[in-house]
Amino acid sequence: MKKKKITEALRELEEIISQLETSQISVEDAFELFKRGVTLYKDVQNTLKNLEVAVRDVYAELREEDVENDQS
Repeated sequence: MKKKKITEALRELEEIISQLETSQISVEDAFELFKRGVTLYKDVQNTLKNLEVAVRDVYAELREEDVENDQS
């Protein structure tokens, strides 16, 4: 699956939820929508975790620079 931007994935998740709540769809179609939603949810969670790690890395670098500057 091609990586989607978080906002695109969240928008699709909202559409899936809306369809599941309001549509008269078959159990099979509902299950397929559910599976798609779970996949999107996992992708968003992984992306957010990766972004969190990246933010922490940048913050750590800034703190190291501050310590080095204070010692100068």
